[in-house]
Amino acid sequence: MLLIVLWPKKIDPKFLLLISLIFIFLPKTILGDIFQLFDLSESYGGKVDSYLSSEREETFNFKILTHLRALWVYFSYIYVLFINKEKSTNKLLLLFIVTLSFINMTFSVPVVFNRYLIVSKIFFVTYLIYEKLTENIKTKYFYTFFGMLVMSFFIDLYVLRPNIFASYSLSNMATIVNILSSKFSAMDILN
Repeated sequence: MLLIVLWPKKIDPKFLLLISLIFIFLPKTILGDIFQLFDLSESYGGKVDSYLSSEREETFNFKILTHLRALWVYFSYIYVLFINKEKSTNKLLLLFIVTLSFINMTFSVPVVFNRYLIVSKIFFVTYLIYEKLTENIKTKYFYTFFGMLVMSFFIDLYVLRPNIFASYSLSNMATIVNILSSKFSAMDILN
């Protein structure tokens, strides 16, 4: 957050995003070499090693779904770098660019990359809504992004459906339906 407040006005944040795109093409081994330069604690070092050493077999369908889920990210790269002609940098845009630039470093580890994208997604959605309210964005770009976001959401539901169904089939799962349909006394709650 301090980086956002103290960002020098003369440096275009798009340059940071452009530099971070290099990490998209770097393999895991180079990412591991970069992390070895830092003196990480034992727990963080273990996490980094486990993520970088895990060899998950990725099917062709997995790769297609991963890229379809990330379409909104690719759109954000294009929008920020080429379409957006804003001269002064909005703080929301700056926040998005800085977070996405750091998240891009984890691109070669899809589990981590997708996990942290949630944060940048919130910032970009907020920025685009602000742009729409101030009428600084063309409607076609706004709805294109939200179309990609909705598609990503439905892909997530499709991929996670077995886990979702399994979690709701547990009889002791604390869902609203189970809570409202169960008969229990005050003693059951206190015990």
